[in-house]
Amino acid sequence: MTDNGWVASDATKYKFHDQRPNWISLAAVAVAVDDLDDFNEAYFDVVKQKSKQYNIETQHPIIKDSDITRWVTDWDRAEARRDIVTELLSIDTIREVQFVETSLSPMWIDIFDENEDDKKRIESQKFMNNFLEKYYNIIAIWEYLRKKETRPHHLPHDDWPIHKNVMTDDFGGHISEAWLGVGGLADQIQVVPQGDKTYPLLSLADLTMDMVKQQVDEWGEKEIYEFLKNITPDESAYVDSKAIDHGDDLEKMIPHTAESIRSILHYPSPKIYLETGRSMDSAKAKSLDIFDHACKFAQENNGCVKFFNESRDRDYMCKEDYLIVLDNPGSLSCYQELNDRKAITVMDRKEAKNFFRDEISAYID
Repeated sequence: MTDNGWVASDATKYKFHDQRPNWISLAAVAVAVDDLDDFNEAYFDVVKQKSKQYNIETQHPIIKDSDITRWVTDWDRAEARRDIVTELLSIDTIREVQFVETSLSPMWIDIFDENEDDKKRIESQKFMNNFLEKYYNIIAIWEYLRKKETRPHHLPHDDWPIHKNVMTDDFGGHISEAWLGVGGLADQIQVVPQGDKTYPLLSLADLTMDMVKQQVDEWGEKEIYEFLKNITPDESAYVDSKAIDHGDDLEKMIPHTAESIRSILHYPSPKIYLETGRSMDSAKAKSLDIFDHACKFAQENNGCVKFFNESRDRDYMCKEDYLIVLDNPGSLSCYQELNDRKAITVMDRKEAKNFFRDEISAYID
């Protein structure tokens, strides 16, 4: 029997502003569901209902915090945000919400040097800002996957199955023991560029962290735990939290090599590459209907959407992938015409509109 349980994560950063310049706290949440299909169906029902209630307009039935900010009136926004996230966290198939937080006092962190035989020391806030922030979303998943080994004895674990299919938004940084631990414990790993605009479970993780950042006044592991516990039904998800700020756990989060994490190996196909060219940037492209349609197509076909980086992406193309050229196709047609094993489908903007009209009934007059 195939396990359709998944765990997805998202992270955020809290700045302490003028009191402690350059000081940050990092927080991440992992949400585990017993059945991804059941969760997706319930998510779409909630989003449809709440979008109608709050007059939120979306081309694609995935909701982001920016959609709430854009469409909900100023006086209703805080309540709408809490209402939507609380309703989503009440979906029956959710079984666990794992929260982690890291705040470091002034201290020295021993980290790799460019010559990996050597170590160098950096100040803790530089480590947080320049290293840990890049991959902190995997720390919540790392804690979730190893739970049976680390959870205190007085907390339940036998009744809370660990789902080992992992989904997270794209991330970078250098390899640490924590990332290797995730790789060793997980059955599947999907790293999804634009994931919180593509998959419902990543959307929920993203919405949860955005709401925590905006509505928890006293920032800290205990305060955030109480907030999440209060908006999560007792009969549904179990909320657990952990502060990771010292000892062996902290050591495992510190990169031990100059080698970068190759998240690109875990992108799901079909990959829909968007090439914006010189006529627009990614922010403008995200405001267009075609971006929403690409995300919807990716969600329905278990793929992902990525802005094209030719030097980085060309080695990882496969026949299931698409390259949509929003500017002049020019020489990029070679990726279809001159490839064999990696011959992807290259489309200009008109061909892409026709494709999405046929595949997901988009652009209907």
